[in-house]
Amino acid sequence: MSTFSSLSPTKDYYQQGLDIDQRIITDFGDTPERRRDVSVSLNALAGIALNHEGDVKTAKDYYQQGLDIRERVITNFGVTPQRLRDVSVSLFKLANLALNHENDRATSQRYCQQAINAYRQLIAHYGETPQRLNELSYLNKWFSDIS
Repeated sequence: MSTFSSLSPTKDYYQQGLDIDQRIITDFGDTPERRRDVSVSLNALAGIALNHEGDVKTAKDYYQQGLDIRERVITNFGVTPQRLRDVSVSLFKLANLALNHENDRATSQRYCQQAINAYRQLIAHYGETPQRLNELSYLNKWFSDIS
């Protein structure tokens, strides 16, 4: 187990949670739900790095790791509505980081377009719901604002 003495209590707990999530996969087997738990923990650590520590690079690394896991879950276990939404959320987090913390409009647009495409795929395969349409509308408005 890692030493957390230099970390804030909140970050410490999230890091411990990530360590436990990863250990569960190692000790009890890999499932899509367990992989999602790891990606959620990575996103939480990214938020702490970005919003409380101002560490853009670490936040980006955590967000990218979370996205990679979410994409592998789809590849290894198949597509579901939640998995497509998870990928879209991860892409949007990277889009937001690129625009607001790296001043990289082109990268932000690329991530945002990929998030929109994931949502369009979600709606095309699983149908419209108010939540899905609302989230797609939000992504489209955000994309138009940065274009």
